Amino acid sequence: LSDAELAALNDWLQKQGVSAAAAPGDNRAGFNDGGFFQTSPDGDRIVATIDGVFKGWSSAGDLITLSNGQVWRVTDSSTRLSVNLSNPRVTLEQNGLGGWQLRVDGYNTRARVIRVR
Repeated sequence: LSDAELAALNDWLQKQGVSAAAAPGDNRAGFNDGGFFQTSPDGDRIVATIDGVFKGWSSAGDLITLSNGQVWRVTDSSTRLSVNLSNPRVTLEQNGLGGWQLRVDGYNTRARVIRVR
């Protein structure tokens, strides 16, 4: 975007009540920054928990919300995980091409995911 276009977009976002830029210190891990590769300031691994009861995932499009506020969407329709866990710990790992995989600790099944929030 040109400087004028960016200024117009920021003005419109402010009028809509949306913050135009991420607050300093926001964790941007997992977001595609516009290039081919995604980057993570914390390296290639995120360890977190899922608050409450977790039933797994059954199809592409399922959303998984982590206790740190991150929301990830399953993009892999070939894997499924059916569990009944309370506050499970999960690990997200970045693969060699910049994509992310989510694994529930104690289970070998992995799902390809993208971060949506």
